[in-house]
Amino acid sequence: MKKAVRARQFMYTQDIEHLPFKQENLKELLEKSNAEQWAYILHDKDVNEKGEPIRPHFHVILKFKDAKTISRIAKLFNDQQQYVEVWHNTINNGYSYLIHKTTNAKNKHHYDPSEVVALLTL
Repeated sequence: MKKAVRARQFMYTQDIEHLPFKQENLKELLEKSNAEQWAYILHDKDVNEKGEPIRPHFHVILKFKDAKTISRIAKLFNDQQQYVEVWHNTINNGYSYLIHKTTNAKNKHHYDPSEVVALLTL
């Protein structure tokens, strides 16, 4: 049997039309997650290579004090594991990705940092 991967940082991505919870409940859900840090944004201004709008979707980055499994994070959102990925980069890179200020996202719409909702502990 394959051992479950455990990590401390995750990215959850889901289209708003497929959210398994009400959009307005996301912040409360995260507040109850026991994550040390979290941040999210609604990407609703992205376009594909043809300039056509991409479906609006949320990106949520989470950082925990102790390692968790992908299945545990998926359960937190009441969603499937395929929408959760281990975030291998630095947590700051994850926050930067939320507003598309990373090397890999430089050609995407740049979101205003004020659009990010976050709980950050220093």
